[in-house]
Amino acid sequence: MNAIRFLLALGGIGLTAIIIVSITRGDFFAEGSAIYAMWWGKTTLVDLYLGFVITAVVMGLVEKTLAARLFWIVPLFFLGNVWSALWFVLKLPRIASMLSRG
Repeated sequence: MNAIRFLLALGGIGLTAIIIVSITRGDFFAEGSAIYAMWWGKTTLVDLYLGFVITAVVMGLVEKTLAARLFWIVPLFFLGNVWSALWFVLKLPRIASMLSRG
């Protein structure tokens, strides 16, 4: 379990690093417009946000209170998989426990 949490944390850190590089070296609006103009760009965005919805459902099932659900789910759609990686790193033991109980 600790190895999985470590890999999730490493992935989140790596994603954060590449986002920072992209912010400092890229033009979000120009490059984003070019990507969105292509069908695979649209497909990728739909895939990304569908993944956020699926992750939000899991978060909603795991978190106990409405406040906790909102705390984790709302930023997910703005912060993306960096936020979901953090949530999984923190909640993986609980998720594993819930799954083992059935």
